[in-house]
Amino acid sequence: MAYLEDLGARFDRSLDDIWAYFASDQHGAAHANSLRNVRGRRLPGAASLISAERRYKGHWTRFLTRSTVVAPLCIVNEELEGLLEGTRFAMVYSPRGSQTQVDLYADVRSKKLPAAELELTFLELVEVAYREDVAALRPR
Repeated sequence: MAYLEDLGARFDRSLDDIWAYFASDQHGAAHANSLRNVRGRRLPGAASLISAERRYKGHWTRFLTRSTVVAPLCIVNEELEGLLEGTRFAMVYSPRGSQTQVDLYADVRSKKLPAAELELTFLELVEVAYREDVAALRPR
C-alpha cells in the first residue's frame, strides 16, 4: 500500500467549466489514446461502474472502477478489478478565480505490482489523464 497526496494541480478553466467538460462528450474523446472499450453503467445514487481498457507500458489492461461524482466538490474512484485493484482515490476540485485546483488523495494498492512500483505506476496513469484533460481544455 502507498498513501499519496498530489496537491495544487490546476486547470486554466473555472470550476463550472470543468464540471461542464466532465459531463460532455469532449471528456471521453480527450482520453481516446489512453482508454478504449469504455462502458459505463449508472448505479443508484451518484455512482457509476466504468469498465475499459487502459494503455500501460505499451499494453492494454482491463479495469473496472466504481466512480462516485459529488459535483462540484469531488470524484471518488475505487478500482474493483485490474492492475490497481483495491486502489481508492479522490480528486477534490476548488475554484481559484478563473482556474480550478485539483488535489488528489490516494490509497494505492495492487495484487499484480510490487510495492516498489505502486506509487510511480499510479502517478504515471494519473499524469496521462491530467495531460489529456489539459490539452482538451485549451482554447482552440
